[in-house]
Amino acid sequence: MQKSNLIGGDADPLLEQADIALGQPDPAQTIALQRLKWVHLTSAGYTRYDRDDIRQAIRRRGAIMTNSSNVYAEPCAQHLLSMMLGMARRLPQSMADQLGPQTWHAAEHRTECHLLLGNGS
Repeated sequence: MQKSNLIGGDADPLLEQADIALGQPDPAQTIALQRLKWVHLTSAGYTRYDRDDIRQAIRRRGAIMTNSSNVYAEPCAQHLLSMMLGMARRLPQSMADQLGPQTWHAAEHRTECHLLLGNGS
């Protein structure tokens, strides 16, 4: 079992009996196995498979390759928004205050935040 969907898989002897591959199959095996009709990647990216030899093999046997890019759209948007809000509220600086001298410089951070956003004088 893979610990991450970003790590490419090794050749799997069971894949020789499959019509569909799910995960991060070995690129060489993806090319060689004529029975595979659909390869679905569990990652949004497909750099490992973005090669002419793989595209030609998939096309030659009338198969398709898909990825999971839309699966990550909402979590990525949520992460981006939370990071923007955290930076606007100067959370890294506030965290550093708590890890260091354990002082709270809320007024200073708020003033810096307003100046950065153009809301202060």
